Amino acid sequence: MNTKGVLSPKGQLIIPKPLRSKLGLHSGSEIAIELKRNNIIELRPLRKGINRFFGLGKNEFNKRMSIEEMDMAISKAVIDNDRS
Repeated sequence: MNTKGVLSPKGQLIIPKPLRSKLGLHSGSEIAIELKRNNIIELRPLRKGINRFFGLGKNEFNKRMSIEEMDMAISKAVIDNDRS
């Protein structure tokens, strides 16, 4: 896919939506940036491993959780993980 981005006055690169969608990028996504030979810049999305999520679904009372409670715990963990 060939496309172009725009550099803002603050030096921020705007990645076009079709490319963000294809790569699964969203606000807060981390991207590795590497300068290659001949001034080529390589951008790679950083993926967080599933191991970071282990234990995040536990609740403080050690009781069984409903499906809705599990969904809420997973959603919260994903949001908290994206912010860190």
